[in-house]
Amino acid sequence: MSDQEQLFAAAAFETYDKTFFNEFDDGHRQKAHYQLVLELRRRLELNLESVLQKRHEYFAVPGSTHQSYLERFFEIKSIGPVLAGIRHGGSQVDFPFVSIWPGFEINSMNHLISIYNQIGQGLRIKNLVI
Repeated sequence: MSDQEQLFAAAAFETYDKTFFNEFDDGHRQKAHYQLVLELRRRLELNLESVLQKRHEYFAVPGSTHQSYLERFFEIKSIGPVLAGIRHGGSQVDFPFVSIWPGFEINSMNHLISIYNQIGQGLRIKNLVI
């Protein structure tokens, strides 16, 4: 498990209600943490060339390329890394959104908006309104 995987899994784990985990031993906590690492790895598999090409062909957004669908790491000033990418809710081209997985805790909606504003330009597709 890489340091980056550990960082993102730990940040995601911190968002969970820990009262549920109080009933479990360290082995169960480690297993939950590892499941988050596996989810991160599955998300990064979206960057496989064949997957990028299929997503590009399926959504067929004018002005996009297969590279438009990369899951990218961004460094947020003085805070840490974020993994973000363009997704489409329900696989509908008319329902695009930016999926964000931070390597740190997001404290408020304003914090989230600030993060989006910092990474948004790196995720733009000319004819897609997000």
